[in-house]
Parts: sequence; structure tokens; C-alpha cells
Amino acid sequence: ELLWELAISCPRIMVCLFSRPDKHHENEETRDQYQKFKRHPRTKVLSLEGLSTDETASLIMASWSTGGILTKENIIMSVQPAIVENVQKKTGGNPLYIKSMVVALKESGQCRVDSKHMLRLINNDFDFESSFP
Repeated sequence: ELLWELAISCPRIMVCLFSRPDKHHENEETRDQYQKFKRHPRTKVLSLEGLSTDETASLIMASWSTGGILTKENIIMSVQPAIVENVQKKTGGNPLYIKSMVVALKESGQCRVDSKHMLRLINNDFDFESSFP
């Protein structure tokens, strides 16, 4: 309520709210307050979507390469499409989840960088569903 009063009474103030989608609000009161802000004429809503498939592949490559010594053998120029598709599906394109999944993939030992600098699954039968529930 205080934030609402401040936003209404001080038209030159900019209030920034960050929220998950409406369905994730913990209670009805929170949802109602958020809706009230969204309906205000000065409100501008920006919706952030997950990363695209290409952006996911780029983040996988960047995340895989960090935290270690780069050598000619571990530079990644591309990612096997099956890895990108599964990571995209499991994370919804959320960058934080993508990075976490890359760490888990590295620790699992299920991927390697081939001679053409592509990150590949060692075993094409690797089950993402059971490994990353």
C-alpha cells in the first residue's frame, strides 16, 4: 500500500516492480496489488521471455568454457543440437537454469568436445529426463 501511495502521489517518481507471472503469486492480496499497478495508466509492462535456441547454444558454449584453462582442445565452436534442444526444453530458456544445467552436465561426464570443437554427448542414449528431473 505504501508503494502504491508513493507512486500515485509523486508522479515524477519511477517505481520498478519485478514479478513472476501472475500464476506464481503466493496469495490473492499480492496478486491484487500487482494487478492494480498493472492497470495504472502510467504503467509500462515488460515481459521477459526465455532465451531462444540460438541464445541457449551460445550460453552453453560460454558457460562450458568458463572456470577452467582454455586450451585448443576445449574451445567450443558449436553444440550438438540434441544438447541444446534438451537444455532449452528443461530450462524454458532461463539463463540461470541453463548455467546450472551446464555445470551439472560437466560434472556428469556425459559430454565431450570433439576434434571439430563441437560439444557432444558421449552416449547418444543419454536420458535427460531421468538425469535432470
